[in-house]
Amino acid sequence: MVQHLTRHVVLVGMTASGKTSVAKAIARELGVTPLDTDDIVEEIGGRSVREIFAADGEEAFRELESRALNAALSHDELSVIAVAAGAVTIESNRKLLVDAAREGRADVVWLRCAVESLLPRVIAEGHRPLLDDDTAGTLQSMAATRTPLYESVATAAVETDGQDIGRVAARVIDLVVSSSSDRSKS
Repeated sequence: MVQHLTRHVVLVGMTASGKTSVAKAIARELGVTPLDTDDIVEEIGGRSVREIFAADGEEAFRELESRALNAALSHDELSVIAVAAGAVTIESNRKLLVDAAREGRADVVWLRCAVESLLPRVIAEGHRPLLDDDTAGTLQSMAATRTPLYESVATAAVETDGQDIGRVAARVIDLVVSSSSDRSKS
């Protein structure tokens, strides 16, 4: 059976939860375009995320991030969208995600991962401006604040602890393809 999408797949979750890698794997499997809001921010802003943070501050970055999320969800071609971890901290972004799901334009999947699993990944990557000082403490605090926000926008959740990218991508595909076919039956 050929699997296809009937709406965007939007991946939300903590920093280093695998959103970008999983989005690329899903897109490859389904033959659609992967989009990453951080890449869109860099395109709009003409600089790296780190440079935007350093020169303009977090507020300016969040404004670009909101524009990037709106652009990704407005993309005509169905795609798999990896959303920057902090986008859910902005109420208008949460509304955008919830409305897209309610209107049948997107499935919003939360990639859940324990902070203990995220920490080594974040340290290895080393390019997260908000985590430069006290990485473990900041990550724990972010998780406490953001977990209910991810929960509030997600139409489904997939545990990523101890799972490889391919397995997580397959689980997301199972969820969104079955939910798409279930909706077409109703």
